Amino acid sequence: MNILNKIARRCRNFLANRKPKTMMPRQDLHAYWREPWKWDENNLAEDYVGGYPRTRFLISLLKDIPKSANILEIGCNCGRNLNGLWNEGYENLTGVEISPHAVEVMRTAHPEMKASVIVQPIEDAIVKMKDNEFDVVFTMAVLQHLPSESEWVMKEIARIAKTLITIEDEVNTTRRHRARNYKDVFEGLGMRQVQEMNCEHVDDLFDPSFNARIFTKV
Repeated sequence: MNILNKIARRCRNFLANRKPKTMMPRQDLHAYWREPWKWDENNLAEDYVGGYPRTRFLISLLKDIPKSANILEIGCNCGRNLNGLWNEGYENLTGVEISPHAVEVMRTAHPEMKASVIVQPIEDAIVKMKDNEFDVVFTMAVLQHLPSESEWVMKEIARIAKTLITIEDEVNTTRRHRARNYKDVFEGLGMRQVQEMNCEHVDDLFDPSFNARIFTKV
């Protein structure tokens, strides 16, 4: 990472932590993630098609998972991670995504990938899933956007997942982020953390506020 970019990113993190903001209510967060272009110029699905070092990092965390595993990504956006797994030979792939536009971008960017995609907020989709339905559930920079009134979703994730991988910002609280220690969250819901690492080394898109954690059912 360019040293000036690293310094600037750490300064932003410091300022965000000095004056944490209250998260937007769930209704506004859902509206933002469905159509982010109506709010600002950030988080456009087209901009997430790249960024493959993050996907390679995710794949490295799945090295011991058989190719036949039933895998769910919460917040799959344009499908970059699911496509990476597809190219590695994983075929039983499901995504949950709130934005119909992001799913359209996925189908255009990765036409050969076969993945089932549920186009709903996670709050609506997860209650329909079965206990231990997925061998692996993973999130990448998604749970950090879950509002306080939706924290019950964490318990549902622990219910449906045999193995859980979280790659999340655990430091910053802003209008669209909430800092959480996911070890505390999911061990409090009956899972056991088996691996933890800081993500600063992954690429210039992750910084020291991101941690990766792997959990299994106790």
